[in-house]
Amino acid sequence: IYRVTPHGKSVSRIGIGPGDLITVDETPERIASRRSLDIVLVKFGDEPEVVLRMFIAPDLLITNRSGANLSITTEDPVVKPTIVGVVVRE
Repeated sequence: IYRVTPHGKSVSRIGIGPGDLITVDETPERIASRRSLDIVLVKFGDEPEVVLRMFIAPDLLITNRSGANLSITTEDPVVKPTIVGVVVRE
């Protein structure tokens, strides 16, 4: 279980915002079986912080918020993203 930080607005347009508690499935099986539109927990390189992104198959990670959105691929050699879990949604 994670709490979204006060700065956590990266996927606010889908109803996950600052202060929310989220459950994340960190099992290798769930990460491997992620699907388009899943919200994933992502770590960039050696940074300790993790962020939420929407996954779009086959390899796109995007924000989904009001205003400008960001996107990277899971293969980005600069930020080296690693999906560490998939948000459990009811």
